[in-house]
Amino acid sequence: ARINGFQFSRCWKSEKVFDWSCADSVLDAHLSRGISVSAGIYMSPEWARKPYETREKNSAFQAPVRNGLMMEYAERIARRYGDRIDYFELGNEWDLVPEAVLPENEALRLHREAYEGFAKFGVEGKLTTNGWSTDMDYGRKGGNVRNGFQRRYMQTVKDCRSVHAVHMHGPFGGFVKSVNWKKFWETVRAELRKDKLVEIPVKRT
Repeated sequence: ARINGFQFSRCWKSEKVFDWSCADSVLDAHLSRGISVSAGIYMSPEWARKPYETREKNSAFQAPVRNGLMMEYAERIARRYGDRIDYFELGNEWDLVPEAVLPENEALRLHREAYEGFAKFGVEGKLTTNGWSTDMDYGRKGGNVRNGFQRRYMQTVKDCRSVHAVHMHGPFGGFVKSVNWKKFWETVRAELRKDKLVEIPVKRT
């Protein structure tokens, strides 16, 4: 299950204060029921953002201002949860225009910092790519996406990823009907085969 108790903003309250109580509780509840976990890591805390960003729509999706901050967060999460969590999903649908306040170069910086932080504890293989919207490059007509962003991202971080995360919003009938699903799966599976990756369905709760 993909769970959201591990947001940067939820766990890192201020520069010197961490609060893992929510993450601990959510993780324990899932594992006690035999449910494996993919942890969503995103939403920069307000203290780590520039003042003007706190007033902008979706500003919580911005990258931390200081270089190395995401690496430090990844290290702390890996030390605390690395052996209990199956995957760490960095970001949330950065390819969507309405939430695209994160420049591409900053998105790539976040990914590499997270990878390096997890690598220090030997769990870098659990870091997934950003959770992409199924809008992206897979046959949907229209859609609020940044053209080609996902493909450029995937190519740039190909040396520091092993799992590709894609969000499929199945309950939304209009969305489901608007996607060319045959083309979608043909494209995704072709990319998985090319990079020798394995398809693993993950249910969100």
